[in-house]
Amino acid sequence: MTTRTPTDRGYAFIKTNLDGTKTVYVAAAVAGAQPVDVIAAHFSRPGVQITPGVRTVPAGDMLRTSGIVHVTSVDEDYVLIRGLRGGLGPVLAG
Repeated sequence: MTTRTPTDRGYAFIKTNLDGTKTVYVAAAVAGAQPVDVIAAHFSRPGVQITPGVRTVPAGDMLRTSGIVHVTSVDEDYVLIRGLRGGLGPVLAG
């Protein structure tokens, strides 16, 4: 059974650790190459899956997404980084 944590939304910073695992920080903003107001961290995961269309750029010794993304931890195996859905989303009629 696959379990997922709640989804965080922000800029994802991906750091490769010395043992080859990845740590993903989710920040509300970016200042230069640094995360600002880190709202979540996913430590020492074996992998990171980035969906097509999500662009990354260098940020010091890390990579970061060029825009705001959704970040979800899947089990203890990997972190999923997805782009924001386009369009208006559901429209509620009153």
